[in-house]
Amino acid sequence: MSYDSSAHLAHELEGQITEFQEAVRLLKQGGDRQEKDMLKKRVREKAQPLLGRGLPHLVYHELCWQDKEIADEFRSQWAKSALDLVLPNGCAEEIWKVIACQEIDIAKLPKYSAVIRFSVTLDKPYLSRDENLFYIIDNPVRREKVFGRPYVASSSWKGSLRSALRSLGNSQYLDSGEIARRLFGNERGVEAQEITRSGRLFIYPTFFNKVELEVINPHDRATRAGRRPILMECVPAGAGGIFTLIYVPFDRAGTKGKEADAETARQVEQDLQAAAAALKEMLTVLGFGAKVSSGYGLARNRDLNGTVTANVEVELTEVQPPKSMEQQSLPRYLESLGRLIAKFRDEDEALLELSVDEIARLSKSDRLLYEKAKKWWEREGKAAHEKHTDEGGSSHTTQPNEDIKPKYFSREFTTFDDLIKTVSDLAEVMKKGAKDHGR
Repeated sequence: MSYDSSAHLAHELEGQITEFQEAVRLLKQGGDRQEKDMLKKRVREKAQPLLGRGLPHLVYHELCWQDKEIADEFRSQWAKSALDLVLPNGCAEEIWKVIACQEIDIAKLPKYSAVIRFSVTLDKPYLSRDENLFYIIDNPVRREKVFGRPYVASSSWKGSLRSALRSLGNSQYLDSGEIARRLFGNERGVEAQEITRSGRLFIYPTFFNKVELEVINPHDRATRAGRRPILMECVPAGAGGIFTLIYVPFDRAGTKGKEADAETARQVEQDLQAAAAALKEMLTVLGFGAKVSSGYGLARNRDLNGTVTANVEVELTEVQPPKSMEQQSLPRYLESLGRLIAKFRDEDEALLELSVDEIARLSKSDRLLYEKAKKWWEREGKAAHEKHTDEGGSSHTTQPNEDIKPKYFSREFTTFDDLIKTVSDLAEVMKKGAKDHGR
């Protein structure tokens, strides 16, 4: 036998609901200020057990059947209570590392695929509409089904991003444009087989962990007085989440040859530049979610802690690893301990002997740096080099580049302008790789 959830809850909490109703009735009877403060405190105390069950909308609708004013008081108590979300059983860290920020192995994606990931921190509240119509207020924020976290769905991100791309004004960014079709697929209702396609963009949902209430009070046009306030759930300014976008040129997989590779690199460059510009427009100008024309749904353009990773192999010289403390303390003419920088050393790792004319052609800063390098070489570098060579040791202190495995392109960015520049850097690396591939 199955039970109606509301009726079952009403029976289980009948005593607590009755106590709350009595507390509210006593408060409405009035009294002096001290007595009212005590009665308000009692109402809050009686409301807490009902709010703590996690189903306040069921209690609210049960109260509506009996007394609408008492139901409204219960909703006011709910609005004043803390709405921060806490996952059960202390599993928040483990679960959300997997759900909110999934690991992506770029090596398993097709060549020229890219992942753009960064932290979204709201500058203005985010509004949306949940599919659950049975709620304590009429405007709940959209939540995922299992844990009740507010989130921006993948489809919402793609819709907002497509609108932002369209607003940039480029004819190729319109719904009928080639770049827009590559990124998002064809328009709805298109039947022509030659332009029917899936988009290359895949966007993960973004989860938040805070909920607050926005109050909108529409005014009567005739009297200019506020009518009944409308409560709307929102994700407040300052809340943060992780945005993840994956770009996969799957329709170019399997194409071979110099011209095909160059064409793929050209398309990827255009697509990623368009996506980066649209992201900046969507998150900092147009907004996402509901009521964007009123200024809602904007993100901060700083401290993004973002990364762009692409399935594009780069040489070690193009990768900039962080310097160790030892490297940071070295003079500028040394690459590592006991080794001159490349432009001041010859094939045998010794000081490159420059003529007077060659030294004169150097810039002032390089000329001073060379003089320092020469003094260091005469003071200690030459003796150490000769000793090391006499002992039969290799004059190279690092492994040759051909023994080092190539790395995938990966750069960090902190603002959307940095993101656009990083995409341009990736384009240059792809062009170089396409040229090398054709040799």
